[in-house]
Amino acid sequence: MNKADIIIAGGGASGLSLACRIADSVELKDINIIIIDKDSKSTNDRTWCFWEMGESYFESIIFHKWQNLRIDGDGEILTRNIMPYSYKMLRAQDFYQFAKDKIGNKKNIKWVHADITKIYTENDVAHVVTNEGEFTATWCFSSIPYQKIDKINNLYLDQHFKGWFIKTMKPTFNSKEAHFMDFRTPQKDETRFMYVLPYNENEALVEIAIFSRIHLSENQYQSIIEVYLENHWNLKREDYIINQEETGNIPMTGASFKEVEGRTIYIGMAGGDTRSSTGFTFINIQRRVERIVKALEIGRNPGETLRFNRFQWYDKVLLRVLEEKTYPGEQLFMRLFRRNPIQRILAFLQGESRMLMEIKVMQTAPLKEFINSAMSVLMQSKIKRKD
Repeated sequence: MNKADIIIAGGGASGLSLACRIADSVELKDINIIIIDKDSKSTNDRTWCFWEMGESYFESIIFHKWQNLRIDGDGEILTRNIMPYSYKMLRAQDFYQFAKDKIGNKKNIKWVHADITKIYTENDVAHVVTNEGEFTATWCFSSIPYQKIDKINNLYLDQHFKGWFIKTMKPTFNSKEAHFMDFRTPQKDETRFMYVLPYNENEALVEIAIFSRIHLSENQYQSIIEVYLENHWNLKREDYIINQEETGNIPMTGASFKEVEGRTIYIGMAGGDTRSSTGFTFINIQRRVERIVKALEIGRNPGETLRFNRFQWYDKVLLRVLEEKTYPGEQLFMRLFRRNPIQRILAFLQGESRMLMEIKVMQTAPLKEFINSAMSVLMQSKIKRKD
């Protein structure tokens, strides 16, 4: 049986972000860490996009960033400079290598490639059972989904997406402007939007994101992207090649997560770090792991770094409007972006706005629908689904 001070179960965004922050800590330089993940983390299996002011902890590996965002829909085109924010793209392959470089020469950090079959606490010790044996530690930080969400009695939408990294035969894109939300695709009584993130005049990530409970077939996602590129970028299928594809799903739910269980602390999506109304996760992960490391440095219980904030309530109100379809998603987002400085909306979506800013955002939302949604959330009324 292998013993450590900390086990990190899962080497994804949250697990490796935590490992990197611990590796940077002078106070924690002597604690022993075991990272357990079945994958070698060597492929570019996903992309994280986020916005922030100033430089990122990962600034040296940011693949591309934009100061200008464009939002299309409801018959309008909105172009906005987002300073002092920057919108940034981080590729998984760069993130994984960054983490490996940072922790690779640390004698106190061990990486185990194994399948995790069970995590439990016994006698105030965390146990992680794998096909390579059992490991124990004072604390286990796990990003492995462990709970089945009740999708009937809780607010729930999937944000499912399909993206292509394409290269065009002719100059097509403006690499200084990201298409943040482009609703110019048939909504099908859902909330659907494209986003286009160009990193030079011939290459971009083009992706369809859909808020719904029903996923599409591979051919349906492909058709949406192809039609969009032809209708709005004048690109027929022979005008570009697909260098890489990505597919994923982000649960958006008002369900409560059990973030701490014995000596196991759940992080990332498994720990409720995803904004339930938007699916944004990466910045929340960074905030969470920073609080965990600070708690460890001063000898506090890292499970006490969780905190309820009013944004969780805002998320439930917005998610209820989207799921009950009381106001079309396209019109809702376009209305908010049209009636607010984009910095205010970005701060609100990021969970870093102040109360006065939030009141101003609320004043620009469809009042009747949001008041009804807020009352339903407060009263925990039964969810009224149209499908």
